[in-house]
Amino acid sequence: MVVAADLPGQPGLSSDEAGTAGGRLTWYGSWLGEVIEKTTAGPVVVLGHSFGGAVTLAADHPRIRGKVAVSPGGLCRLRITPRVLLAFLAWLVRPRADSSRRLLRILSAPGQEPRAELVEWMTLVARYARPVSSDDLVPAAAHTMPVVVASGHHDVFLPRNDCAQEHDSGSMRTPTSFPAPAISSPTSAPT
Repeated sequence: MVVAADLPGQPGLSSDEAGTAGGRLTWYGSWLGEVIEKTTAGPVVVLGHSFGGAVTLAADHPRIRGKVAVSPGGLCRLRITPRVLLAFLAWLVRPRADSSRRLLRILSAPGQEPRAELVEWMTLVARYARPVSSDDLVPAAAHTMPVVVASGHHDVFLPRNDCAQEHDSGSMRTPTSFPAPAISSPTSAPT
């Protein structure tokens, strides 16, 4: 069984609970524990991407047997370059297809053109939602089981060497990096 949970306060906006969270990863980790409690009966492996990856890493529930975090926040301080910051601000201030496409090109691996559906979705997000994020780092107590961290060579936010150095202390058991694009097209994924 696969359960896809919509994070409170993220685009999708199925819940307005995030207003009380203040972007704190411990709150989101507890929220994920509640989702697991209500939707599953046995052991689970949780998977998250970006902020969802940070929530995955922060979750601490007895049914969780493993974690997979794809380009997660919360692992180390994210790298925000001036180029990314300017594109992000333009996307927020002028939420149009061209600013969404420009931001997505920066976030994608070289040579990857953003799909029209993703450009449209990003434009709607900029117009109608303010995604929640957090600069919290994942609490050390959450590192109690096998974890796989997948981050691409072209990931614009995760400075791979810095993250690896932060976690060489043994607080995370099995951090691993894979050469995957920062954002890949669903049509190019293996079937």
